Amino acid sequence: MTSDDLNGRLKEREEKRVKYLFAFYKIYDETGKPWVSRPLIAERSALDPKEAMEAHDYWAGKNFIVARGMGSQGASEILPAGIDAVEEEIRSRNITAKETNNETSENHYDIFISHSSEDKSAVTALIDLLRSSLNIKPEKILCTSVDGHRLGIGTRTEDELRNAIKTSTVFIGLLTEDSLASIYVLFELGARWGAGRRLFVMLAAGADPAILKDPLKQYNAGNCVDSASVHQLIFEIGKELQKAPTNAAAYSRHLDAFIQASKSKSG
Repeated sequence: MTSDDLNGRLKEREEKRVKYLFAFYKIYDETGKPWVSRPLIAERSALDPKEAMEAHDYWAGKNFIVARGMGSQGASEILPAGIDAVEEEIRSRNITAKETNNETSENHYDIFISHSSEDKSAVTALIDLLRSSLNIKPEKILCTSVDGHRLGIGTRTEDELRNAIKTSTVFIGLLTEDSLASIYVLFELGARWGAGRRLFVMLAAGADPAILKDPLKQYNAGNCVDSASVHQLIFEIGKELQKAPTNAAAYSRHLDAFIQASKSKSG
């Protein structure tokens, strides 16, 4: 290995450490909470688990952050020294907190919905339900067949989809006979599975768990026409996004509309 190769690797490692700390700060800035789950920080910084752990340990050694739970699934707290360091860097660059770590904040989606365009009515009702129950901004949900949630004009479609599938906090597979016959849906599901990320499988339009093949049949699938199953989906997504659901009565009409739309193909 040449000295240039070594310097390049050291620079790359330093950049990943900075991305991790900036992503941690960005979540703190958004939520007002100094403690954050380590998987979420890794996800927002677009680092793999090993890279994220190395970066975490580096900043912990400088007393910028501290672990508040054991293992890679625990939480950590950003300390005043870490907050001061990031804010000083922001001031020195003359940038805003919103502009920090663009790769993991501006282009980051809370939710990605994999579906068939044949099930547009159901997926539209699902978006309405998620937004009303968890107060999610429309631009934080990526759903390629629903207006207001499509990819931006001029976006490199393949690159953006690949990134969204890998980094979205929540990935929902709305599975019907139509969606499972779509090569694009199968690609999206396979990419998420290959990334080792959590996948919420929800069956609709009369789909039976028996239609799921490996590796999908290994997942505990929810049923879109069962209210208890849908309530559980909202609760689990809320945990992933660190958002408490609103009162169930406030979104009951959206819940009913989603269940009704999920009973048959929408076209």
